[in-house]
Amino acid sequence: MKFSAKQSDIFRALEPVMMVSTTATEKEFADVGSISLASTAKGFPATAYNGKAAIESSLTENYNFGTAGSVTVNTVDFRNTLGSFSPDEILDFEIMGTQLNISLQSDSEQSQSLPTQLRSIEMPKFAEEYTKKVVVKRDRLLHAVNKVSNAVGSLKFQSQFFYWIARFYPDRIRTVAGDGSRFIVYDVRGSGLAETDKEVSMVVHKDLNPLVQKLLA
Repeated sequence: MKFSAKQSDIFRALEPVMMVSTTATEKEFADVGSISLASTAKGFPATAYNGKAAIESSLTENYNFGTAGSVTVNTVDFRNTLGSFSPDEILDFEIMGTQLNISLQSDSEQSQSLPTQLRSIEMPKFAEEYTKKVVVKRDRLLHAVNKVSNAVGSLKFQSQFFYWIARFYPDRIRTVAGDGSRFIVYDVRGSGLAETDKEVSMVVHKDLNPLVQKLLA
């Protein structure tokens, strides 16, 4: 495994993966806090699975491929190591024994390494076809979600209220949440808010709120 890329480009492409790895995780799930990285001719993909959500993101631009390979590392260690370099620096990545070595392309003596893990993250199967699809403005969706997320139920024996719902229309986004005694319905209206030819609904468990809010922010 060998490749090079700009520090800021890597951070931008992999930030969602690092978020999923460490946010709203399933306790004691084996792959929490880890990400798998790969070097391919088409790009630099990274994956994470925290027991509740799985994600794959790839850097394909301003990426120089060397040799193919893959590795799994601790997310916090990777973030901290990457963050120790300047955003405008070009970095060289290479597996050396059981270590992932990251060095400055301009000065190979300035390098850091982090231990790798023997296992790879086993991702759940992703759907290849979808019966519903909607393209929505991220900031408008985040605004609507934030308006109702605190109204989700919390009583142990009323798990049916542990969810919020988002409904999408061509000119409207509606979010709904409640705890059995009160309900909040919030509408965002405007042309072009969502690209869909029919109503599309999404139901999300409250445990995923921190992850959803971070990914949309």
